[in-house]
Amino acid sequence: MGHILWGLTGGSDAGRCPISALCRLSTFLRLSRNVSSNQDRTVAVVGGQWELAVWALANFSVRHHADVTIFGGELYTTCTMCKRHVPYSSEPVEDSGIVYCRGAHCLAADVPLHVGRSIAMTTMTECFNGFRRLAGGVCGYPPLRGAPVSLQLPVLHCTGNYAKRVVLFILACQPAGLQDKARRVLLAISGKGSMGSLYLREFRELVAAAVVHPAVFSNSLDPAFSILLQLTQLMNAAWRGALTGPGAAVREGSAAAAQLAASLLGPLWEDVKPLDPVTKDAKVSTLYLHAPIVHVRGQSGAARAEVAFVSDDNMEGHIRGVGRYLHNHSNNASPAELLSNMAAVQKATIGFSTPRSHPSSLVFTKVVRVCRCWKAFGRDGPADVEAVRALARDDAALELEELRGGDELRITLAPLRAAVDANGAARFRPDGTRVLGKKEALRRGLRVRQREICVCVCGRLQGRPKSAIVELAAARRAAAVRAAVAAAATGAAGADGQSAYAEGENGRTAGASSSAGVAAALAPAASADGGGASGAGTDQVPTPAPSLPQGSTTASSAGTAPVDNTSRSRRRALLASLPSFFPPPALLPLVFPDPAVYSACDAAAPLPGAAARLSVEVDRQLLEQVAILRLFRQRTKTYEFSKWATSGTVNGVDICEAAVALLRRLKGVRAAREEWSEAGGHPVDA
Repeated sequence: MGHILWGLTGGSDAGRCPISALCRLSTFLRLSRNVSSNQDRTVAVVGGQWELAVWALANFSVRHHADVTIFGGELYTTCTMCKRHVPYSSEPVEDSGIVYCRGAHCLAADVPLHVGRSIAMTTMTECFNGFRRLAGGVCGYPPLRGAPVSLQLPVLHCTGNYAKRVVLFILACQPAGLQDKARRVLLAISGKGSMGSLYLREFRELVAAAVVHPAVFSNSLDPAFSILLQLTQLMNAAWRGALTGPGAAVREGSAAAAQLAASLLGPLWEDVKPLDPVTKDAKVSTLYLHAPIVHVRGQSGAARAEVAFVSDDNMEGHIRGVGRYLHNHSNNASPAELLSNMAAVQKATIGFSTPRSHPSSLVFTKVVRVCRCWKAFGRDGPADVEAVRALARDDAALELEELRGGDELRITLAPLRAAVDANGAARFRPDGTRVLGKKEALRRGLRVRQREICVCVCGRLQGRPKSAIVELAAARRAAAVRAAVAAAATGAAGADGQSAYAEGENGRTAGASSSAGVAAALAPAASADGGGASGAGTDQVPTPAPSLPQGSTTASSAGTAPVDNTSRSRRRALLASLPSFFPPPALLPLVFPDPAVYSACDAAAPLPGAAARLSVEVDRQLLEQVAILRLFRQRTKTYEFSKWATSGTVNGVDICEAAVALLRRLKGVRAAREEWSEAGGHPVDA
């Protein structure tokens, strides 16, 4: 919903973060790379990014044909008869797009020449989709443009989705026999018949249950999986507490705990998620986890007042109450009157606005211990640990104690001590008898297991074996690096021939090899569980074929390697050339006053020496871009463009409005520069 209101295309594009314009997909889960990303992505910024994508489309529609030449601030088309360059400014009727060759000996002197050629609809769609992604993942003007809007990140949607992915990931990594057992146990806990019928709230409850009883997955669950579950429960409960806490100090402490847990989760999730045999490396850098790492702190805690409850609190009670009220009070009243009356009397009549009391939504953690092994997660690992140290040192809601010469960070959640004690206390009825049941058993288990979270995969802090999953992920990365080096050493000619063939082979065997690797890493767990070994033996798991020695090839592999398709190679070359169609970098500051529009766009970044330094060069580029947008406006009035705009998901009206706005702005910049020049001044160039 937030992406729709912002005019963004959703989670499939690199510019998926609706909060900041500087958040890069490759660094979504790294706290050290997002400390200074405070450039807000407002509705105006998204509108400017949409105009930037349309501007690139205008350049593509004019420049991608060989018969259109641009030089000296003028557009030229080639005469079909004498091959003479005819300037676009010589058109008899303005904005007609038709010129005539005035060559003395040209036989086509009276034949109209159309500036610009038709473009295939599929080519237009693919290129425009690429431009939108490069410009920031935009899909049109925001519906709320012109209005001051503040977007609040959806706490329960993000936490529920991330809990769902953690549960399904751990389940998929178990051997086949253990998968069936764990699935039956999880469904028995939730009382549902299939994993697809679980609500997001129920996945959060399953995470809490797995923290207390890791045996729901395996009798010897890998330490990396245990840490994933513990940090996920802390992040989910603390994020909710940052909104509903009874005081500003408790809300601020909960916000700090949510950011701390998410910052530790990010590197681990990015490291082990590619081992998922089902979704592989998809959905690794997710907004659900990026939001609490970077953006939630500024929207919760002491920055806002507390709320009575969030939308998912006692959701079934809400649904029953709404249905009961509408059934008993329908009569002839309008729906608006019914809903307003229901909202006014819900506390007195229905009484279902009770706060959330399930233990999975409560914080039970007082101390988080971080081991130095967390530095090994990726190139940014040391910087991430330093960022966590700085967060714990500088944040008033956290207390830092460095042990073992800095090899261990002991972080205390000071403002939450009283709340943790209250959450873990036993519940009693008014008559003094103790409350029993599944919730209370889960509460007691979370009080013990979550009181101190030890973030360590090397076993140094807890005296446990190293995480086999983390070691497998490291071995996979090392093997990939060695394979890339070997491919580069064999030469580009030989590597290109086998890369296409290897692509298909890898695509067919990636799922099997991933399952085999994870199953081998979890072999001790399978043997410990007993029955799982018969269903997931190593002899039943397909193993990948052994790789060839470095530099060696076989006749069969060389003979069966398919030749790359010509149309496919042309399409790849066209998509690779899309950044070259973005407007000149020297004009961007003149057209877009806010640098956030183009600062995060890699395609719009100036190449070394490519920026115009002279006023004459800027004037020439202005003339060229004005001519390009005039010609593009003419294209938007054709039948072909209307058919293309109505046959897909592109909003043709937004494209036309963006083209008009850009052309008006460019003409205004040009007029201002000419006025400066006549007055004897010198315009300020980018």
